[in-house]
Amino acid sequence: MRQGSWELRLEFLRADLCFESASALERLMIQQAALCWLNLNMVECRHSNVIHQSIALPVGMYWEKRLSAAQRRFTRACDSLARVRRLTRSIPVQVNIAAQGGQQVNVSSPT
Repeated sequence: MRQGSWELRLEFLRADLCFESASALERLMIQQAALCWLNLNMVECRHSNVIHQSIALPVGMYWEKRLSAAQRRFTRACDSLARVRRLTRSIPVQVNIAAQGGQQVNVSSPT
C-alpha cells in the first residue's frame, strides 16, 4: 500500500475517534492508538508475505512473536484510550452558587 493511502486511513481513524474535539490527554491517546494500528497493519502485511514463503522455523517464530507484540500494543492503546475517556467523562463537577438571600444552590453535572 502506498504512503498516501496509509496517511489517509490514519486521518480517517483519528476522525472516527473524535480527535478534534478531544482533550489534550485524549489526543495523545488517540495518536498512540492510531500509530499502534498503523504498526499492526504493517507487521500483518510483512507477516503475510513471509509466511507464504518457505521459511525456517526460527524465522516463522520471530514473525509470530512480532505480530503478537503489535496486537498487544494496539489492544493496550485502545484500552488506555477507553479508560481515559471513561474517567474524564464520568467525574461529576459540583459548583456551589450563592443565590439571593444568602441561600446556597448546588449544581452538579458530568463534565
